[in-house]
Amino acid sequence: MGLISYSQIQDGTTATASQVNTPLTTIYNEFNGNISGVNFADGAITNTKIANGAVTPAKLDTTNSKFTFSKVTSTTTAASITINSDNADMHIVTALGETTTINAPTGTPVDGQNVVIRIKATGAARTVNWNAAFRVIGVTLPTSVPQDKTYYVGCKYNTADSKWDVLAIGRQG
Repeated sequence: MGLISYSQIQDGTTATASQVNTPLTTIYNEFNGNISGVNFADGAITNTKIANGAVTPAKLDTTNSKFTFSKVTSTTTAASITINSDNADMHIVTALGETTTINAPTGTPVDGQNVVIRIKATGAARTVNWNAAFRVIGVTLPTSVPQDKTYYVGCKYNTADSKWDVLAIGRQG
């Protein structure tokens, strides 16, 4: 594809549809799925180069993508657990050995942000208390985790209500 420069355009000059459409189609195709990670150098795209709101879920191809937890934090056991939502997409409690309270997460969450909490109890069933920042929607929060069983608690932040809406609970058999 040749480039069109300003010097090639003259006042009153008429271009045919193919003279305009062919280069535009080529450009469109390059930006519509023909660009892959191999075309970019490491660190070429940064937050400062992406306009706020430029990437939305509707613009992501989830058919061929794998979404993984990029920020995982963990606690072995504690009577009080506080997750920092700025540092964790997933928080793992690896060996809960006492009654615990899951406190309101700290940090500055954004609307729709996800946090998954995975809890596994050891030694005996353990009581889990939840801060009022966790609001259940269509599920029931576990108040006891059986010995050697794993629970997943999926939450999404609701900015309008300043709550972590608990939307999913998964329990190992």
